[in-house]
Amino acid sequence: MKYLKTRFPIYAALLRLYPKSYQKQYNQQILQTLADMLDNSSSNTERKLIWGRTIIDAPLSIIKQQVVYAGDIMTNETPHFVKTTSIFSALLLLPFFIFITFDGLSSHSLYNSWFWHPPVIASWLVFMPAAALLLSLGTFWRWSQQRRRQNQTSFVKTIFQWQYNWPMLAVAVLSAGIIALAFGHDSVHCVVHNPVREIRNWQTTWTCIKQG
Repeated sequence: MKYLKTRFPIYAALLRLYPKSYQKQYNQQILQTLADMLDNSSSNTERKLIWGRTIIDAPLSIIKQQVVYAGDIMTNETPHFVKTTSIFSALLLLPFFIFITFDGLSSHSLYNSWFWHPPVIASWLVFMPAAALLLSLGTFWRWSQQRRRQNQTSFVKTIFQWQYNWPMLAVAVLSAGIIALAFGHDSVHCVVHNPVREIRNWQTTWTCIKQG
């Protein structure tokens, strides 16, 4: 194994991106197979083709194994409260993507519908993403404290344990992105017809709606 790592140092380093359990079981076999293929090749062209296929296949295989690994962890090791709150938080973001997608693909704009008037627009554009952000961050904090007690690991390390924390952090990033889009970027006016103005003037608009 040491000889193979010395012979293929860059490729051996790349294999470290596999899940640790997969590395222990298959890394030596992968390196040995590559060595045998190269040793049995009859020309430089054949060796280049072997390396080309290896370079293309390795990243795809690593991604596949990491997804399988994360799925196994989600099914067997993730606490129930993480699964529940992650799903609920994701559902809070669903209206945003539904309305934006429908408005972009449909020939009938939703701008004049009640979806684009306060307090409805404030709900799906700000309040629901904010609730999802708080839920996901609160869940991550609870999970990280629990994991630190169980494994004696630091808070910083729990951030990079993506196989375990990806549902919480993914929702948090999406929620923060939606809120930032609504209040911090000029292009949002082109996407959702100036929701910032709608939200800021919701009292005036709501009064006009009630008065008919």
